[in-house]
Amino acid sequence: MEHLNRIGVARIRTPHPEQAAAFLRQHLWCEPVERGQTAVRSGGFEMEFVHWDGALDSCAPDAMLCGLRHIALEADDIHEALDRCRAQGLRLQTAPDGGPRLSQKVYGTGLRYFNILTEFGVVIEVTEKHPGSAPKAERPVWGLGHVGIQVPELAGSLRFYEELGFRQDFAPVKNETPDGPVDCCMVTRAGLTLELYAFTRYADAPVQTHPAFSELVISGLQNGVRGPAGEWLGKAESK
Repeated sequence: MEHLNRIGVARIRTPHPEQAAAFLRQHLWCEPVERGQTAVRSGGFEMEFVHWDGALDSCAPDAMLCGLRHIALEADDIHEALDRCRAQGLRLQTAPDGGPRLSQKVYGTGLRYFNILTEFGVVIEVTEKHPGSAPKAERPVWGLGHVGIQVPELAGSLRFYEELGFRQDFAPVKNETPDGPVDCCMVTRAGLTLELYAFTRYADAPVQTHPAFSELVISGLQNGVRGPAGEWLGKAESK
């Protein structure tokens, strides 16, 4: 399979880096990278696990904390991906009927997804953006859909990321969820998409202090930056 250019690297803290990387290779069709047994890639996106024995903040979807919150991998057929993940006995969060969830209004047609609750403390979403719009990949899950970042307020966060060269995929939308209204927008830069979302009811949500998903290095950005929600987008990366 052809390798894509690297678009970014997620650095994730865990007590068991090799086990976490093996989980993604075994269950989510990720590939190893040359530098060792603690990093994998899916398309042009890499996930690198770093040993950490300290306390970690909850990454549960209903834990209202600002910062880097989840990694979404892309599926061409969300129902096939869900069936394959369920057959492996993974811990899943789905719609009440057992099918994929729907984030209405996103990308106009809505974004279908389900969550995988991993043993290494990071939620992995599997998403389907545009059903039937592209040739089917060889693997049920392949490549980055987006990185999810909970922010306290959407407008200011959009300005911040646009100054870094990100552009909106669509105009911001407001969806209703069990946790109340959420403002959402996807922004993309050089193939890497971020989901920025802010819960109206939780505008004062605290910033993560000990996140498992601790760092996002974005290829092409030369300086480390700290976002309005306290999230680190990356340190200087050699070209």
